Order: sequence, then structure tokens, then C-alpha cells
Amino acid sequence: MSVIARKIAFANKPVSDRPDATELAMRFLPIINHALCGWLSSDDVKVELERADWSMPKADALPGIIMSARGSRRSRRIAIAVAEPLVHKAAQDVLQIEANLDAEARAVLRPFAEQNMLTFGAHISETRIMLHAGVVDPDWTIDQADKVYSNFEAQDVLTMQLTFLDGDGDGDDMHVTILVTADMLALGQSEDDVAKSEPKAPRLPPRLGPCHVEVQAIADHVRMSVADCSRLKIGQVIGLPGLRFDHLNLSVEMGEGPVFLTDASLGADKGLKAVRLNRGLDPSFRLPPNDQSAAQNPQDGKNSTAKAVPA
Repeated sequence: MSVIARKIAFANKPVSDRPDATELAMRFLPIINHALCGWLSSDDVKVELERADWSMPKADALPGIIMSARGSRRSRRIAIAVAEPLVHKAAQDVLQIEANLDAEARAVLRPFAEQNMLTFGAHISETRIMLHAGVVDPDWTIDQADKVYSNFEAQDVLTMQLTFLDGDGDGDDMHVTILVTADMLALGQSEDDVAKSEPKAPRLPPRLGPCHVEVQAIADHVRMSVADCSRLKIGQVIGLPGLRFDHLNLSVEMGEGPVFLTDASLGADKGLKAVRLNRGLDPSFRLPPNDQSAAQNPQDGKNSTAKAVPA
């Protein structure tokens, strides 16, 4: 009944009781622009306000990837929907990789892109100007459009739709939609208060620069005791009963040791030995470093001390 009551109250609320949506959005546009600068590690970001109104868009109208956070009460909510081209641009800028990626490469990049998008929310939280008393949960989460719609539809919501303008002045489909409930907004602040509350200076996020990793193609493992290893001689032949050149384990050497990447088949390319991936990257490869225990191939024996690596 409380949801229905809020809907009725919202429908009956005089328009004059709300601040002008466009005027309010323009007051906070510099703050949002500053947060975008921090997220994109840029000195200057151009954002244009397309529209602002006191209405909740339909779930299917929210662009791209959505993140949300809550304040101290259920009525204090904020959600930000960012078009995927802009989300991937931010991720690729951090990783310093080429701009033109195909659909498959973007799918591989998406988990990192979503995680990187949450830093935009952190920059919004740091400004603490557009949020009532600065009480926003700092733990932003990736959300679903239908869930966001159900959480916001009974609230008095200000919707701001922005367009990110690139160097050519054309943002294409790089849109940002911000939904914030009236209870979350610091509507009592004057323009002077907003001007005095300068946001923090943008921080450059840690970047992953050019680096090299060792990729190993492991054909089989054998177990040997320390005594057997001490008796090894040049020219000695070691049996590999499980050797299969159509099922090699690819792993990369990381700080915590080898991490399973995927499996591959041995082949040749332009007269050189090569490996062909049999499937995509193992999901565990994208886990944070502390969760890499699941990344080890279950076929690997704990006592294996010798491995065959194709030349």
C-alpha cells in the first residue's frame, strides 16, 4: 500500500512544488562534468544536457550498462546508465588498447569495463554536492534496467540525459542518463552553496601500461621424486603417458604463479610451431588475484614437479 500511496502523492504533487528540472540539472552539470574528467583521466570533458525532467523513463529506454547506489533511506536512490561505447572507451583508455575492437573482443573486455565503470560512481560520491547530506552508499553495483525501474517508479525522480561530446563535437551514441530521487537531491542548497562546495581534484587511476607475460603451452605432467630428479642424465627419455597435442593447457605466469588461461591444439603457422585456441578464455582468468585458487586446471596434480612444454 505504501508504494501505491507514493504513486498517488507523486501524481497529485503540484508542478510548482518542484524546482525547474532544466535549471536544477544545469546547476549540477559542472559537478557531473568534473566526475567524468576524473573517470576518464582527462583535463577537459565536454558534456551537453539533452533534457531534464521530473519523470521516470521506461526500463527499455535506459541505455547501456547501469549502476546504482542507495542512501540511508529507501527513498534516497541514484542510478546512472552509460551507453556501452562510452563505458568501453573508458576501459580501453585505462588499458591503453586500440579503439576499434570487434564484438568478440568487446565481450571479453566487458567484465573489466563494468568494474571500471564503478569508479565513475565513486567520483560522483566524492563530490557530495548533489547528494542530500552526502549520504550515499559508496558501494555502487551494476544493476538491471527492470530492477532500477521498479525501485524508482514510485519515487519523485529527476532524470538528466547527457551526451558526451568527443573531439569532433559529435558524441554519436555516447549517452549518460542519471536518475536521482528528490529525497537524495540537496534541493535546499543555493547556487552559492554549490559554488563553494568544490569537488575533489580528479585522480588518475592506476593504469596498466605495456607489459609482457610468459604464456606456457603444457602438454602433460609427470610425477617424480627428488631422488629420481637427482639421477636425471642428458639424453634420458621420460615417458609422457597422457600426452595429447590436441589438448594443451595454456597458462600465464603471474605474480602468484601460473594461472590457467584456456586449452589449445598444437599446430604450425608460416613454418613455425604454434598453438590454436580450442575455446575462449577460462572465466576464472578474470577473477581478482585473491580468487585465483579456482584458476588452476583441475587436471593438474598437486605433486607434479615436471612438465612437458612444446618447443
